[in-house]
Amino acid sequence: MTRDVSSLPTELLIEIFRIATDNPVRDIDLLASWSPFEPVHSNESGQAEKDALRVKSAIGLTSHQFRALVMPFLYEDIWVRHGSHELLLSLWKDTTLRSYVKRISMTFDDENRSEEDVKAMVEDARNILSCCPNVRIVQRPRPEIQEEIKNHDVPPLEGFELPHLSRVNWYNGPGDDVFTAGPSPKFAWTSGSLRVLIMGKDDIPQEQNGEDRQETVPLQQRPQQLDEPLKPFSFAATLR
Repeated sequence: MTRDVSSLPTELLIEIFRIATDNPVRDIDLLASWSPFEPVHSNESGQAEKDALRVKSAIGLTSHQFRALVMPFLYEDIWVRHGSHELLLSLWKDTTLRSYVKRISMTFDDENRSEEDVKAMVEDARNILSCCPNVRIVQRPRPEIQEEIKNHDVPPLEGFELPHLSRVNWYNGPGDDVFTAGPSPKFAWTSGSLRVLIMGKDDIPQEQNGEDRQETVPLQQRPQQLDEPLKPFSFAATLR
């Protein structure tokens, strides 16, 4: 006789879902650290994370029971992109969902998006970041190089704190030969808990509106003063 899967004990179902959706984000301490010889543009775990997300989504669509059980796994790794406002509303309505979030990725680069759409997504990203207290990793992945990319004036992500932030991977442009107008997020330079920082070219704090943005960087994290101003470059650093 075949037994209905939904009749299995809850603990067993959760374990099945945990194994079925296993991905690198699950071991957040390892992912938030710097691996020896890790390339700056490394994305070896990207496919595994995409596969896990598809499985999580499929489980959640099966039944109300399964969706409730898979929620901790579904929200451990979230993306801010199209549909970002609906994601924000879900997090605002449920404080438990916010506590599940360990990594937040965001994508604003799309030649089909208007500047107003991009600014709305950035505002959603700011609100999502500010309401997720346990986030450990924030990333804006390096976009694929396209023939034509709109260089929108993206507003800064600031006005909140991330007390458990361990790693930031941030790229404002598709490559080291493309300059961007968007500033790097302030929390990448001021976080006291940050352990790994990977930034793309043109993301180094620079003078803006007559004010030296380098003043926002804690003293122990500032680069040594040079005779010549720093030129934009890609870099990776472990802070502790």
